Amino acid sequence: TSDDSVPSGAKILTESDEIALARRIELSHHDLDETPVSHEELKAWYAFAITSEPFSAAATAVFIPIILQSMAAHSGFERSDHSVPCDTSATSYTCDVLVGQLWVATSSFVYYCTSITVIIQVLLFIALGSLADFGHLYWLAALYFILGGTVYGFCFIFYYAWVPILSRNHPEVIKARNDPNVPLEKFHNTLDYWTNYISSRGFVWAYVGGVSAIILSVAVEVVGKAVGKCTKLGNLFLFLIGWFIYSDTFNTISSTAILYAQTQLGFSTIQLLILGVEAPLAGGIGAFVWNFIQRHTKLTTKQILVIQVCIYAILPLWGVIGFIGPSPIGLKHAWEMFFLAAWHGFLLGGTQSTCRSLFSQLLPPGMEAEFFSLYEITDRGSSWVGPLVVGAINDSTGDLRKGFIFVLASMLFSLPFFLFLNVEKGINQGREFASSERKRIVAEALASNEISQDGIALKDASTNA
Repeated sequence: TSDDSVPSGAKILTESDEIALARRIELSHHDLDETPVSHEELKAWYAFAITSEPFSAAATAVFIPIILQSMAAHSGFERSDHSVPCDTSATSYTCDVLVGQLWVATSSFVYYCTSITVIIQVLLFIALGSLADFGHLYWLAALYFILGGTVYGFCFIFYYAWVPILSRNHPEVIKARNDPNVPLEKFHNTLDYWTNYISSRGFVWAYVGGVSAIILSVAVEVVGKAVGKCTKLGNLFLFLIGWFIYSDTFNTISSTAILYAQTQLGFSTIQLLILGVEAPLAGGIGAFVWNFIQRHTKLTTKQILVIQVCIYAILPLWGVIGFIGPSPIGLKHAWEMFFLAAWHGFLLGGTQSTCRSLFSQLLPPGMEAEFFSLYEITDRGSSWVGPLVVGAINDSTGDLRKGFIFVLASMLFSLPFFLFLNVEKGINQGREFASSERKRIVAEALASNEISQDGIALKDASTNA
């Protein structure tokens, strides 16, 4: 029948056509390229981890903090007498450096630089930016640290966004999705397995790159919309709050451990380099082992994450034990630092992969890049809190160990957010939200006469014919 509301050349959709189209949209998740992921594409994605992780594992985690703290100390003075130059030859020296009109502990100076780095990253992510002036030589090193960390963090928005796309277009996932005999539960298990597999392999290759480097070197509108959308996705929002707190704690542990070993335990440069190699090496092993544990225990990604948080909390607790006078342990000896560095790395490699995999499952299909920008902002946006608080604690008390109390409390505070997370409901919320967004876009297109009420209008009917 004719209908004046249907533009000339429009294709009229029957009910069966609409059902088929809806199914195809739901299964394909709007990926522009639905061809199976090749080994070469996966290798290219892993290559980013190999080439980028050295900056994190070698430069910002080991070398730059040590060099920056040492340069500040050489320009600083004894805390007890600001007229006496800092004696860096002492085993546990406590010195201050003048920053403007404020005296800052040389070990805290690194934390404040870290906080500044993260704040600038967040501003850059939402299309703002600023540069800091510098005068003395150590400020030049600080500027390099801040700018380098800013650019490095920005890269991961695009890197992480590939995890769900590579996972659901993996040949095994496509095979399960297209097989009508495969139950829906088995399909989801297959997708969950390959998401964790690809994510964990990414971290393995990242740590390979980090270890190799150490050895060889002996948008406002977009983010605003994403935040607004995130509040409509209850479980995804709950995860991001927990992730905001949790990521800050293990990032703070990484920076605190190196400076604690240097200033409180008197570690030599060789010992610090061993620590720097040990943590990412254990991280690569951890990414494999945790994936192996999940595969053979049949635990869900959420259950694995809760276990990791609980085990991780033992690390700052170990530092707090040091306040007990008679206790023979509590980060009082070098062997403890080496042991806990391996513990930290083993958990870090697994928990970063687990968090990324869990977040990937909660995403609305077709909005990966938008929400992963929020994921990265949440990670980097919290990473200034821990260093700032620990730096302030160290400045006011002169005892870096007390920073472990804050880290322990923060880690335990993140746990309830993960415990109350309903993953299955969160996945459904993401799909329903994506579906409602598609309907909204169609409605807007209808209002602008781009799509007819009964079908899809083709702008060039003859060409499509």
